[in-house]
Amino acid sequence: MFNKIKRILPRILLSLFFIFWAGVVACSIYIQLNGRQMVMDQLHPLFNRPVALKDVRFLFPFGLRVSDLEVEGLIKVKDLQVQMGIPDLFRKRLRLLFVSLKEPVVVFQRTPDSQIVLGGQSPLDLGTQVPTAPILLEDRTAPGLKTKAQRPLNFLVDYLVVEKGEVNFTDYTRNRDLHVTFKDLALKAQHLGIPLELPGMKTTFDIEALFFQKDFPFSDSRIQSRGWVNFYQKDLSAKLKVTEPQGKLNLWADLDAKANDMVVKGNIQIKDLSFPKDTDAQDADPQAPSFEDIVFSALHSSGVEVQADFHFKTKMDDFQVDSVSFKGNVGYHRISPPT
Repeated sequence: MFNKIKRILPRILLSLFFIFWAGVVACSIYIQLNGRQMVMDQLHPLFNRPVALKDVRFLFPFGLRVSDLEVEGLIKVKDLQVQMGIPDLFRKRLRLLFVSLKEPVVVFQRTPDSQIVLGGQSPLDLGTQVPTAPILLEDRTAPGLKTKAQRPLNFLVDYLVVEKGEVNFTDYTRNRDLHVTFKDLALKAQHLGIPLELPGMKTTFDIEALFFQKDFPFSDSRIQSRGWVNFYQKDLSAKLKVTEPQGKLNLWADLDAKANDMVVKGNIQIKDLSFPKDTDAQDADPQAPSFEDIVFSALHSSGVEVQADFHFKTKMDDFQVDSVSFKGNVGYHRISPPT
């Protein structure tokens, strides 16, 4: 019996070898002939937006490489690489072993009811008519009310890499119009679900980017964060650092959330406070500076550094800084003028 298995085993392995390479060749030929149209046909109904791309190539062993992909008003990607895994047909989940995005530009917003939505006003929208139908990144429908039409297919990403990305985010909650841009974004993430709130997904991440926001003291600083997050249970544990262009640490914080309740603790250090002036306000009445202008101008001219430990509570899915508590040596520490 053992000798019989010993004779048959090489034949089985050889057959599997040929089957594997036959599958690789078949996929390569199919993608070369039909890949571009196939990707466009899949993405157009998913986003309900016009889709454009340059070309699609086969990526060994079972992957795709897409060049110059654009979903109108939502995302642009210079180079997209995907490696496919074995799909879970029972749960309608497609497994992606590896996803790489180079130079992506993404637009999303938080609506007045705190929904995270793809799309919004950004350079991607110039000269285009962007549909108003929302593309939700988070599904807050009660589990018992979800239908097959709402969730036709899920994705499990084992490893995600983003290089030189840009994110444009606008927050419309609480009657405000807050626009933030992250540039030169680098991200590494493992075990990511799409949509984000898939059950059982504990996503580890390591991210850094340049932060830009008008009239904000940390604008043009580099943000770094690493940790893990469970979007379904709304649990989070992460560390955050903000450093100025010269490399000085301006802020560090520990972020911990359990069942959506988040606590943020850290330390802030700001040197030579200054805020950009509001040009419209100056033109309207240049002789009437605001109280904020007076305070920050005084702090800036006196050469002081603000240092304080802080903590506050918020919600993971509705991050707001409403009431911050400071402790320890909160005062202003005078900085010796340079000699």
